[in-house]
Amino acid sequence: MQDSPREQGRSKALGWSGFALATALSCCFLFSPGTSDVVVWKSWSDVVQERGYLAAYNDPAVYINQPPLGILMLGGVGGLSRAAGIPAYVWPERALSGFKVSVLVFLLLASGAVGFATKNAALAAVAQLGLLLNSVVLGYFDVYFVPALVLSLWALKRRNLALATALLFVTCMVKWQPLLIAPFALLYMLDAEGVAGLRSVSWRRVGRGVVLPGGLCLLMAGALAGPGMAHAFARGQELNMLSGNALNFNWIVTYCLHVFYPEGYGPLAEGVCEVVRTRDVRIVGLAKALFWGSYLMALACFFQREKSFENLLRYALVGYLSYCMFNTGVHENHFYPAMVLGFFLFLERRAFLPLAIALAVGVNLNMFVFYGLNGKVSPFPRVVGVDITLPLAMLYLAAFAGLYGVVLLGDARKARRT
Repeated sequence: MQDSPREQGRSKALGWSGFALATALSCCFLFSPGTSDVVVWKSWSDVVQERGYLAAYNDPAVYINQPPLGILMLGGVGGLSRAAGIPAYVWPERALSGFKVSVLVFLLLASGAVGFATKNAALAAVAQLGLLLNSVVLGYFDVYFVPALVLSLWALKRRNLALATALLFVTCMVKWQPLLIAPFALLYMLDAEGVAGLRSVSWRRVGRGVVLPGGLCLLMAGALAGPGMAHAFARGQELNMLSGNALNFNWIVTYCLHVFYPEGYGPLAEGVCEVVRTRDVRIVGLAKALFWGSYLMALACFFQREKSFENLLRYALVGYLSYCMFNTGVHENHFYPAMVLGFFLFLERRAFLPLAIALAVGVNLNMFVFYGLNGKVSPFPRVVGVDITLPLAMLYLAAFAGLYGVVLLGDARKARRT
């Protein structure tokens, strides 16, 4: 039964009121200092301003491990801030900065993209609140890619291959992590169930909608970044942190190393678990094997399944979370895209609401437990008999295992029955 025009008008008014309140709350954090990562963003921006973008990005002596568009945007903040007469990056003082303004703008663009995709201001407000901690509060720049990611998923839903390919490419040129979603999107665009299904693929459509726009984007990125893009990607894989404050399998291993091998990795700092850096293949090798094994298994299973949009989201989610839970060098903010995938799953089917809420809470809790609302390491006592991040990491790992089993094993049983 459809709502009356008056009820529809009331719902829209409430939705826009919620969006206005969410935006007002976001503006309240413009003066928050964020984490110390802001200093890193400033160093990249400064070198781009001093030497020019291409020279800075392609100089091996300048340590940059992010994609070209992300660095270009951080550098652009410096130039625009200078023109506006405000500091570009401020840390740890509480002051307005061009970077924080840029993050707020992209937060509004991200929630606006959600509003465009859903035609619902209330959902746009909810999305904005979910994205707030990572962006305006703590000062990460992941939100720079969210508008493109949201619109690429919207285009994939409509099987607009060219637009989806271009937008997903933009997403990956801001941060490397969304690259893990790209293989699932490619299989979805091929629209083939298993090897036998490849015979019915419209390769001309794939060429026009995927290969051509993807190739053009790659050429543009090469012109924009030069060989520096390959160097930056390689550096991104070199991080020797076992877990960069990510509540995952490697954080549990980190805790165990402190407890059982303090002579090699240092003891707990008054009960608090701290980041461990190691390249020991006996430790790193197991983590990498778990990551690649679970990720490739998810990709292979999706290849065999029906290429519905819901299946794309489900398998891309567990594949991406395989990276978050098992790969080395994962940071607390790297869970961010999982929240977007969970939100789209809820839009696809309301039964996924508990999962979407759990992902939003989990993504934000991981950042909050380490940095609170002020960006300080250990903003409040974490030790209550044990560092609370240990049981939380165990809970995250158990939840992932359950989700992974439901998606892969559940679908395998359904396939056997049919």
